[in-house]
Amino acid sequence: YTGGERVTDIICPMYPDLQVMREWASAQHGDLKRPMILCEYSHAMGNSNGGLADYYKLFESADGIQGGFIWEWIDHGIKQSTPDGQAYWAYGGDFGETPHDANFVCDGLIWPNRQPHPALFELKKLAQPVNVRLRPGLQLEVTNKQYFRSLDWLAATWELLIDGQPVATGSLGCKGIQAGQRQTLGWKRPRRALAGREASLLIRFYAKEAQSWCAANHLVAWEQLSLPSSFLKSPAKEIQPPPATIELVEQAEGKTSVQASHLRFNLDEEKGGLASLFYKEHPILLAPPALNLWRAPVDNDGLKLWTGQENKPLGRWRALGLDKLESRLIKAFSGQTGKGRSWSWSYEASGRQQWDDVSWSYRLSLPHEDALRFQVKMTLGASLQDLPRVGLLFRLAPGFEDLSWLGFGPGENYPDRQAAAWRAVHQSTVGKQYVPYIMPQENGLKTETAWIKLRHAKTRQQVRLDAKQPMSFSALHYHPMDFTRALHTTDLQPRKETFLCVDAAHRGLGTGSCGPDTFEPYRIGKRQFSLDLTWGLS
Repeated sequence: YTGGERVTDIICPMYPDLQVMREWASAQHGDLKRPMILCEYSHAMGNSNGGLADYYKLFESADGIQGGFIWEWIDHGIKQSTPDGQAYWAYGGDFGETPHDANFVCDGLIWPNRQPHPALFELKKLAQPVNVRLRPGLQLEVTNKQYFRSLDWLAATWELLIDGQPVATGSLGCKGIQAGQRQTLGWKRPRRALAGREASLLIRFYAKEAQSWCAANHLVAWEQLSLPSSFLKSPAKEIQPPPATIELVEQAEGKTSVQASHLRFNLDEEKGGLASLFYKEHPILLAPPALNLWRAPVDNDGLKLWTGQENKPLGRWRALGLDKLESRLIKAFSGQTGKGRSWSWSYEASGRQQWDDVSWSYRLSLPHEDALRFQVKMTLGASLQDLPRVGLLFRLAPGFEDLSWLGFGPGENYPDRQAAAWRAVHQSTVGKQYVPYIMPQENGLKTETAWIKLRHAKTRQQVRLDAKQPMSFSALHYHPMDFTRALHTTDLQPRKETFLCVDAAHRGLGTGSCGPDTFEPYRIGKRQFSLDLTWGLS
């Protein structure tokens, strides 16, 4: 501190709760008013920095709260290699030393090789020097948040997205917007209303020329603005494929095989549920959908190599047996409905032999040709509170590598770390979803997703999963337990199949490895959940 006043005139707390900060800000008055600068407030250990946007909301709205410092900049890992030449980052205890803190110094916004963690993009977005708001008449209000520089060094563009796809682009003139000022700008709207279900504007600001800290055309800031429904006209009614016709039902050795057009699926009479799924005789699903309440613990859930974690979320979740969850069949039903044939199964589940922990069921039906519909209901028992996730785990056959989705992206995002994500149709691969945190842990989630599409690299067959309500998902070549057991990235070997986690709810990340746990709005507090998923195959 070099402001010329006593350092005691500044409050410098560590990891304060948001409510404590609000109360402090509201209590300051008269000569007692002092600035608050957080010497540490968000611990960047592993998949972390949840709630960063909530802190920034306070920084920009509460008098006297001036910001703070994230702990910390870089993971302190030391590059090592296994005997067969695989490189990894070593941490405390890997050299036989005692005492040590295990991976506790792997707590940065960047890896030791200076590559950014996903959370660094969250910080970049929240700290950007430009703000854009939508004003009446669909005008854009651009605010220069800088104190000493105009926006003349930036070039701005707009992109119109309909149902996540770009349909029009243009430029914006932000020249002459001085430090601390705002200006209303127009953009060239389409002359005719466009058909779709959702529309947004994606505004981007680029450096015109190289700066001391970035190259020319570097993306400096961006904002996505949702446009009102009145901007769109209703899309044309989709032509539904013909109803599915069940051509053959065979029963043998406790299995029921159903053939419906190009679909063939097997039902397990003993354990219940869908055992496998084929399309044009190519395998799609290799195992029954499994109830999934577990995520590989992030460092904020609890430290895998530390003792004394019993009261952390990780300790509580292990005591509940969420990592050993088993389901047993209670009831199976097959019948004819007004729309065709359906099959239903009810289960009870537990990881500790307390079978009132979870009750869940799903109904399988054929809404139209080459499609399967899963209608899932899940109810948690009274003792299952504040869980990591509630959803299903699907195991897809090898080869489904090309990935696209309509939702938040392109990088991983979580309920309390979404600021750096924008809603669009994103294209990627399953292999690129893995985030190699030094201590392997939960990674790769995408939130607020409407649909997911996976395409087979060789057969070019496509699987599209549509959700009636927004879902979260991850698609990885690793099972959640692979990350749970691993202590270094070299303990992981990608599998050929794809593990698709589809969540009705997912707990936020928080910053609890050295700060507050996940804030209450991002915890799972409900007891009943549902998923309505339609698998379309082509």
